[in-house]
Amino acid sequence: MPINIYWIRHGYSCANIHKKIHAIIHDPSLTYDGLECSIRSSNFVPKIKWDYVLCSSLKRAMETALAMFPNQNIISVPFIGEKGFGFDNSRSDFKNIKYYFSDFKNLDLEYHNPTNKCYHKDTGPDITKFFEFLDSQLLPNYKNKSINIAIVTHSHFMVHNKISEGKKKPNNNSIFKVKYTGLIQNMDHMHKFTIRKRNIKKIYDGCIFNKKKQNYKLECHKTCEKKPIETSKNYKLECHETCEKKPLETSKTYIRCPTITQRMTKKKNIYH
Repeated sequence: MPINIYWIRHGYSCANIHKKIHAIIHDPSLTYDGLECSIRSSNFVPKIKWDYVLCSSLKRAMETALAMFPNQNIISVPFIGEKGFGFDNSRSDFKNIKYYFSDFKNLDLEYHNPTNKCYHKDTGPDITKFFEFLDSQLLPNYKNKSINIAIVTHSHFMVHNKISEGKKKPNNNSIFKVKYTGLIQNMDHMHKFTIRKRNIKKIYDGCIFNKKKQNYKLECHKTCEKKPIETSKNYKLECHETCEKKPLETSKTYIRCPTITQRMTKKKNIYH
């Protein structure tokens, strides 16, 4: 039974912007351009029937999933968060995240609800535990069917589990298809075998953001002054053009991270 998993890296986040202090930003959201690029990236999502659209328990992954799959039910699940001990990789508490995404009825957060019997307190990134979770919680009714699953996760998780091009971090919003064949119960073994055979297909290269290479325009001003011609009383105009580089307005947006108030307003409108 084939299981097609489309692994997706989240959109450009505030932690990606502030590389030197990213570890102290708690559960960062996407930047404005990160949201807009995630919406544009929905055009590159394969037009197939999705059995599940999953995402990690971090805000940036949830926002990306909502933007790239606006008409799908999305489930936030454990064990596919980012690797690393920074504050940026610590999820928000359940009440906070439930309020934050209260407008989105298609986002299921129940696996993070402490009152849910399926709640997992330890949700650190672990692909073995994730496949066990997938087998026990989501796939019992799919034993003899072909399955299509989209998973929005994180760059270090993908690189660590070899779901990318070598050791290179995948671009934001990039999509990699991995086809697994075999028993669901052996998903972890299937993954290692499939990856070893390099049965990975890049579907979409994603969005590239680079703070060091902003787009600029030249803004020029011509200044002229009258100077006497040496041999007569006539005058000539001597002009000089001075130019300065100014960043394009569109290149500024992604280096600004919204405040909570701006985000709450923005998120209500941007996906609809």
